[in-house]
Amino acid sequence: PCGLIAASRFSDKFTLPSTSGFSINTNNIAWPADKDKYKMPDDFDPANYVTTGLFGQDMIDPAAGGDISKDEALMVWMRTAALPDFRKLYGRIETDIPAGTTLSFNIDASYDVSQFEGEKHLVVSTVSWLGGKNSFLGWAYLIVGVLCIFLSLGFMAKHY
Repeated sequence: PCGLIAASRFSDKFTLPSTSGFSINTNNIAWPADKDKYKMPDDFDPANYVTTGLFGQDMIDPAAGGDISKDEALMVWMRTAALPDFRKLYGRIETDIPAGTTLSFNIDASYDVSQFEGEKHLVVSTVSWLGGKNSFLGWAYLIVGVLCIFLSLGFMAKHY
């Protein structure tokens, strides 16, 4: 990976204590398009690549063995955000959490945001069949899609 996005890779780590009964799954967080984009060439040699970023953090997860096609956290980080305030998926808690449960996270905060007066937040959210916490956009797409279908049927009926 190259460029400022890769060189400024987010390096904080989040874990849940083993006593909580929950764990964060960091697999399958990249989109299929990202996985296709970052496939490694056949002649890949990790010795030819810079492995540390601007702030001394690993650019490619050491657990991936230098293979970017196995580092989904980097793939998610490399997907540029459209706005200055953004969220990036870190992982999933794949077990149901009963209502009223208090979660405590262990946070290894190694990504320094003071240089650019940034802020970091940990957001725990649920998703519905329409996507994230705000279902407005999903409903808007559905309504506009249905409206387009009816309009096209109306125009087709008028034309014939």
